[in-house]
Amino acid sequence: MSKSLSKLPSGSRLQRVFDCPASDVLPDYSQHDSTVHSKPGSFRHDAVENAAIKGLSITVDGVDYSPLLARLGSKFESETCYAWNIVTQKGRSLGTKDREYSGADENESCSTIDYLIVHDDYFELIDLKSGYIQIEPDTWQLKQPMLAIADHLGMSKGIAIIAQPDRDKVLQLKEQHYDAMMFDIVKVDLKNNWDNYLDQTAEVSEILRMGLQPKVNPSPGTCHFCPAQLSCPDRSEAFAMITGDNTAMTNTTLLDAIVKLGKIEQALPKLKKYLLAETIARGGEVEDDTHKIYVANTKRRYITDEAKALAAIPFEQLDKIAPRRIKLSLADKQGVDLSEFIEVKETQSLKVKTVK
Repeated sequence: MSKSLSKLPSGSRLQRVFDCPASDVLPDYSQHDSTVHSKPGSFRHDAVENAAIKGLSITVDGVDYSPLLARLGSKFESETCYAWNIVTQKGRSLGTKDREYSGADENESCSTIDYLIVHDDYFELIDLKSGYIQIEPDTWQLKQPMLAIADHLGMSKGIAIIAQPDRDKVLQLKEQHYDAMMFDIVKVDLKNNWDNYLDQTAEVSEILRMGLQPKVNPSPGTCHFCPAQLSCPDRSEAFAMITGDNTAMTNTTLLDAIVKLGKIEQALPKLKKYLLAETIARGGEVEDDTHKIYVANTKRRYITDEAKALAAIPFEQLDKIAPRRIKLSLADKQGVDLSEFIEVKETQSLKVKTVK
């Protein structure tokens, strides 16, 4: 069966397009298979579903999925499609599976849920994540289908659950509970986000029609999966500097860009030192009609012992401070003192200022 999407963004794209509406309008020049990101998750989903149906235990990539299997039991539905109408504010089941949205109305945004368990007076929606960058259940990928399912079932209670392994490969089940008041709050918030999305995408379309660059809102959690990276004003110039053309990324230009980038990275430290020395030799400042370049002295903090610093971070704050590596700015915000493992160094760097 051929899969087709409704005209509005699907639930899996909502967080990105709400954060950055322009990303849904900018040209998509990517040529890779967009399903490559979902394939690992689909494999785990199928394995867990088969194990639950057969009453088996399962471990994938060192992760024991027993907590999820115990939650699922044997009576659940999976890979079913639900739609939320942004005009009528109503939800329904499409009666289809696996991203088959061809029967959706033009005002409906669709989602394919991982697992749904319906009890007598409440339901549980479970989203299985395979990556180790932690996702919270307070995401639009879950909030919109929660509304659609609640409206379809006529229920006022539900639990949104993210099932995801942590950095120690221990499966965590993170929950967000919904009651009637919570559903009403999310419904209003969702409407406001859809209204903003429609206004912003119309504005971006007009800006692009005029040949201008729209404003984008880069987000670390969503940019990685954005199909408009090559045309994004936040990075298109950088792509063009390396590839010479930011409107295509064929195998040839991809390989060429990677090779060029490697050479640039090797030469960059030497080039930076040379340009810094030349600027210092000119009194630490160079200026023309448009730009002013000057030498800035900056104090920077460095971690002296990464392992000990990680051990000093409370476990419940680990993902907030060190999603991949320790970020001292995040440690400051969380009130975690890592001064014992910090060395302060003063460095010199070049700064560019536009002359008005």
